[in-house]
Amino acid sequence: MSINISLSFELICLINWLLKNEKQLINALVKQALKNGFAQELEKIDGEHTLENPEELYATVIDFLLFLEKNLLKNLETASIDIHTQEEILPLVKKLDADNIDHKTLWLSMQQTKKQLCKERNKREDLQDIQESDITKETIAPDQAPDQAAEILFEKLLKNWKPHLKEPLN
Repeated sequence: MSINISLSFELICLINWLLKNEKQLINALVKQALKNGFAQELEKIDGEHTLENPEELYATVIDFLLFLEKNLLKNLETASIDIHTQEEILPLVKKLDADNIDHKTLWLSMQQTKKQLCKERNKREDLQDIQESDITKETIAPDQAPDQAAEILFEKLLKNWKPHLKEPLN
């Protein structure tokens, strides 16, 4: 059976993260399923019947992945954003005409901007720590966070934007 499955970037990242960070939780979930009757249900399944209907197997995999993706996106929408990100990114997003922007692209760009801003903030803090201990006491450039946030967000939006040829705005 040759079937292609298309997974979202977010779902692949979730699966990767779960495998790296939550193996014990996955193991506990499997143990709980076995304890709650999965082992008995597995014994009842006729292996030959299952092989005759590979579409059922495919549908089960698709249903599971769609359930995961739906819940992931639902939870991502409600995930809280840290205070710095709210102050730096959200005012920019409010100025955008969000009706003409794919929400996945916007969300991905915001997350990438948040990550890059956190890295930049950590670099600045490290430089400040070094300069405080340094005898020469050179000054650090003033914080350019709002301008930097806008530049990074717009750069990420352009990189992530994949226009559709049929859209009238292109």
